[in-house]
Amino acid sequence: MRILMIRHTVETSQGAPVTYSNGMFRGWSGVRSVNRGYDYFCGGLKNGRDRTDFGAVNADLLRPNTLVNGSFACAVQFLTQHPGIVGMTTGDSHHQGTTSTSEFNGYLAQLSVALGQEHIGAVPFGWANCAVGGAVSQQFFAYLRALMSHVHPSYVILPGWTANEMNESICADATSNDRFFARLLQAADLVRLNGAVPIWLTPFPRNEAFMRPDQQRAWQDLRQTILELRASGELVVDATAVLGRQTDGAFDGTYLPAMTTDHVHPNDAGHAAVADLLKPVVRTLAGLEQDAIR
Repeated sequence: MRILMIRHTVETSQGAPVTYSNGMFRGWSGVRSVNRGYDYFCGGLKNGRDRTDFGAVNADLLRPNTLVNGSFACAVQFLTQHPGIVGMTTGDSHHQGTTSTSEFNGYLAQLSVALGQEHIGAVPFGWANCAVGGAVSQQFFAYLRALMSHVHPSYVILPGWTANEMNESICADATSNDRFFARLLQAADLVRLNGAVPIWLTPFPRNEAFMRPDQQRAWQDLRQTILELRASGELVVDATAVLGRQTDGAFDGTYLPAMTTDHVHPNDAGHAAVADLLKPVVRTLAGLEQDAIR
């Protein structure tokens, strides 16, 4: 195996793209896993301004968010003996991986590393994460659209909710969630048009202070709407069931204590729980039998 490309592209003050051959590569907490030889593609898109060679750069990509301009976007491509299976995801900080996961060890990274370890020497696994902390659906689905044609994923894990969506000054109420869901449906169609399989997640929880009655009801309704997509044959993974706390027999929109550190985002254990739910789904899609696992 050899590394084909490590690239970092930024936009200069004049608006022209500049590529740095070494990718301005910096250490990741998971770099040892990446270099074991079973990852086909690993990358991240932290800010739309950091990638200017997708083609048309539109207002959605350049819309400001909470990130500092100049955040890195790194893509590492490996030449492997066998074809690789690459997954993608997008979303807000819940899906990006928070500071409690070094912004690296999210569910997609954990899923890809675990499957790669099971199939060393047979099937290389890789991933690309388009999630951005603080972004709304108009942004992070645009990031997915921009990067998908370059990554050529086999499957794309779609977020089930974002707390960042706003209806004027109100976050994540019913109107906000309706807007998010409309864009989610469009994203699923885009995934199919690119030859990949969409995998839907149900909503991740949030902290109790955020989940006021309007947000809680809208969150619960959105979860039910996504679960009902199973009736039409969609692959829906109920992340809420492993992350969320129940009150009076219903998920209340907050986390189980073991699944979060800051009460807002999943921690390592939370992302691991979601990855465990995704493993059998991806194995089935890839045609990987249990008896083939090392």
